[in-house]
Amino acid sequence: MDRPAPPGRSDRGLRPRGRRAWLGIAILSAWLVGWAFGEWQAVHRLFFSDEPGGAAWFLGVWLVAWTVGGLLALRALWRLLRGEEPPPSGPAEPPSYTDAG
Repeated sequence: MDRPAPPGRSDRGLRPRGRRAWLGIAILSAWLVGWAFGEWQAVHRLFFSDEPGGAAWFLGVWLVAWTVGGLLALRALWRLLRGEEPPPSGPAEPPSYTDAG
């Protein structure tokens, strides 16, 4: 039984939508290449070199934040490749305070 795709999602695999999606894909792809190099460098320095205690601690904290940022970028790239709509930006509509009674 075929189920329809959830709102904002493509049901046909990879389908980027529009020029903005392609621009985002290009920028994120280039950024992720640099990210991967930075990740590799940090892992190599943390685990395969003799860093002093304070430097190793800082590098470990930095590596965790760097990894989280990279995973979020990968998620954003995947969403662009799938053609999913980005979450709305800007202020939310204010609630209505009308008296119902």
